[in-house]
Amino acid sequence: MKKAIMVVCLVLLLPSLGCLSTGVVGEANSNYTLGYMKEDYKINFDQAWKVCERTIAALKGYEVEPSRNIGKGTIKATIITDRVWFYITYKSKDVTEITIRVGITGDKVSSKLIHDQIKEILSEGR
Repeated sequence: MKKAIMVVCLVLLLPSLGCLSTGVVGEANSNYTLGYMKEDYKINFDQAWKVCERTIAALKGYEVEPSRNIGKGTIKATIITDRVWFYITYKSKDVTEITIRVGITGDKVSSKLIHDQIKEILSEGR
């Protein structure tokens, strides 16, 4: 009887464990939800803003529309034919969240490629 209860509990618990996991890549934690891919970077807000601008330039982005406030900002750009949104959010002195959304509904693979480009630019600067 105890074994049966344990098995039932395990079966009910396993699906929820997937919701708790996030991938760890280098110095960033990534999370893809509802078309947005978020990663925390161990850089300050100004560095994050500059690396996003460099990423857009490296990917030959055009129609760039920056909007920057204290502690958060958005850069909209078109890369190839997709509209891309970069959301930069201050989290602490040396941690900034960069969220990427590609297209209206989101594109996980393209968002991941853009985050990989951000990491490449950051590794060049160190």
